[in-house]
Amino acid sequence: MIVLEDRKLVILTLPHTASGNLHRVLCSPEFGGHWAIGPTPDGRGYDHHVTQLAEGWADFQVALVVRHPLDRLIGLYEHHQHAAEKNGWDKIAWWLFVAMVLEKNPDLSWFYRTTIADLIGDRKPDHLLHFESLPDDLAKLLGQPVPLPPGWTEQRDWSAYYAQI
Repeated sequence: MIVLEDRKLVILTLPHTASGNLHRVLCSPEFGGHWAIGPTPDGRGYDHHVTQLAEGWADFQVALVVRHPLDRLIGLYEHHQHAAEKNGWDKIAWWLFVAMVLEKNPDLSWFYRTTIADLIGDRKPDHLLHFESLPDDLAKLLGQPVPLPPGWTEQRDWSAYYAQI
């Protein structure tokens, strides 16, 4: 979650919706945002993908970053593969990852198996920011360009994954 107090705006940045890049840019002196963390949905730690607003922000506008579900799923899979390599976990096949997400398998962290709808519950955001048009959506919302760094926010070719579905 990013809190822009001077704009009375909270931006919910859920897993694999460019959250890291958004936090690095919007929580800079130029934009003045605050990097907010809170309990994870499974209660096992704290994370910046929190969706519960603190009482002092209850009257703020809420923007939610969304992403096409299939593209987000592929991104989460690649994130899991990278984490597996880094942490010495067994890598899993794409089809198995999809099956585990669909069945909400507890062997996968909440980070991978929880949908955006699950994370926001009944909350009705005031603004939607689409991952696919994030720089334009942010500029429109904030009234100024937001220079997102390249990398995870760029469009990618997922055709190899689509062919396996």
